[in-house]
Amino acid sequence: MENVTKAILVCILGIATMLFTRDRGRVPPLSTRNLNLSYDYIIVGGGTAGSVLANRLTEDPEVTVLLLEAGDEETNKPMYDIPWNAPRSQMTEADWIYRTVPQKTSCLAMKDRTMIWPRGKGLGGSTLVNGLVYIRGSRYDFEEWFANGCDGWNYEDVLPYFIKLEDYRIFDKHVDPGDDV
Repeated sequence: MENVTKAILVCILGIATMLFTRDRGRVPPLSTRNLNLSYDYIIVGGGTAGSVLANRLTEDPEVTVLLLEAGDEETNKPMYDIPWNAPRSQMTEADWIYRTVPQKTSCLAMKDRTMIWPRGKGLGGSTLVNGLVYIRGSRYDFEEWFANGCDGWNYEDVLPYFIKLEDYRIFDKHVDPGDDV
């Protein structure tokens, strides 16, 4: 009986996911009426790094930033917000649909020894197609960068930024941001 219950729940979850993630229509293009003639910074790519950089730069109200992204704003498509859908989000309009070059020692069972290389195209970048996976960079990579002359890039220097990112909170408009949520 337990297996039947699990199977029913999986079916319900699958049907709900399919209904919930149907294309709800395209977001109309942003108006160009509000574009400036010049900007202090132009960032190409609205993936994780580009979006974070744009956000940090705009903490100064005197700074103007233009963030350019080739893909769409996928916020109206819940498919990209549900990690379960990561495989379905690949090879879609939110993916650059790259393939690897033929490999010598891997992809041995794949046609032409190549495989897809999912890379996100849209606000959020590859987070759109990787199941919303986040992982801190390796401590050893940062220490190596620092040892090679990248001052300010050792692990202890970047750790506060990881912690700040990991504690991001979105407040409901009816909640006082001063309240402990």
